[in-house]
Amino acid sequence: MNKIWLIIRREFLHRVRKRSFLIITLLGPFLFGALITAPAFLSEIQLEKRVILVHDRATLLDFHQGNADIRFTYIDPSKYDLQQAKEYLKENPQFYALLYIPTGETWDPDFMAAGIAMYSLGDISLKVQSYAESLIKSKIQEEKLKLLGVDPALVKQSETNVRLRTFYLEDADKAEKQSATELKFVLAFIGSLLIYLFIFLYGNMVMRGIIEEKSNRIVEIIITSVKPFQLMMGKILGIALTGLLQFAIWVVLSAAVYTLASQVLFREKFEAARVLAAQQEQLKIEGSAIPMDIDRSLEIINAIQTINFPLVLSLFVFYFLFGYLAYGALFAIVGSAVDNETDSQQLVLPISIPLIISILAMSSIIDNPESTLAAALSYIPLTSPVIMMARIPFGIPWWETALSMLFLILFFLLAAWVAGRIYRVGILMYGKKFSLSEIIRWFSYRM
Repeated sequence: MNKIWLIIRREFLHRVRKRSFLIITLLGPFLFGALITAPAFLSEIQLEKRVILVHDRATLLDFHQGNADIRFTYIDPSKYDLQQAKEYLKENPQFYALLYIPTGETWDPDFMAAGIAMYSLGDISLKVQSYAESLIKSKIQEEKLKLLGVDPALVKQSETNVRLRTFYLEDADKAEKQSATELKFVLAFIGSLLIYLFIFLYGNMVMRGIIEEKSNRIVEIIITSVKPFQLMMGKILGIALTGLLQFAIWVVLSAAVYTLASQVLFREKFEAARVLAAQQEQLKIEGSAIPMDIDRSLEIINAIQTINFPLVLSLFVFYFLFGYLAYGALFAIVGSAVDNETDSQQLVLPISIPLIISILAMSSIIDNPESTLAAALSYIPLTSPVIMMARIPFGIPWWETALSMLFLILFFLLAAWVAGRIYRVGILMYGKKFSLSEIIRWFSYRM
């Protein structure tokens, strides 16, 4: 045991002292935050305005000026037919596209809609196409209503926005609780993705470390003092401690950044939330209706409070640790069987397939966390780390979680034992590419 501890200590200190580890650990929360907020930030950036020529023979559709990114300008249909309008577009590259709206002898919305087309000198942006289609659909719908003798203004006034409040019932003696489906979806997605990335990242660290020591023949010296199984477990556990330390630092830094941002950037919003809560309580006492803006803000606050964050975090740590340990043993087999990373790819693929299946099934699992597929994948140790993190935020029976954890622990112990028997042979094999069947035969060798 002392020798395993020495290897754990060496692997741990060797990695945490690297400059790259310190940089990634300190910048990790900011990088994840940037990854999450970047799409919203980029969507707000104003792109170059696109000007679209409109050749409207119907002369009934008015697009006004468009929006912030797309602007319309009209070409006289009495001076230009469609072919001439196309030539005009080619001669004036400042225009992005030509929108052609035909008409027949009598103005027929269905006929006109079938003949509408857009021309450009290159592929048309999906954003432009979607925006133009929505405008044309709205205008044609108005004209159809007029032909049917219906005032479009009355139809518009009849439109109603519905916001469905959702609750879930627990026990008969307990009051209902407001659900937080959107927030749970985010937690499930991020948790599953992080488990997937961590397993691959730290599992590959095990494999690369073994390949490096094997190619440098350092391992020949090491195993004169320790048993191969001790060396393997020391490397796996040492890297696991590195990952846990990194994750713990990320949690602390993320909490600190969140607290600072809450106090500095969002203090007014949190103060407003407290005021809203007081207003809601007063309105309840008075028996008055609660305004929608107050009610919606309090819904978000109540939804956050329904999630058991300590449970989610503790189970994340468990599935990260034992998921990595199980896959780390498999990656150790790959590292002991090859001499370089190039040869490792064909052996890594079979190990990666369960994780890939988990990611592919993740969206379906999040949409229906109580399905038979979700339960089945939760009991398979090679898929349970990702799948369980997709289900845990939504709440699942405790016995399903207990069984999943038990199966994962038992699989790790079995994988470590099998990996140890294969590792002891493969660690001293050089200069030959081994097939999967040969690696399996190593299991029965006596040394």
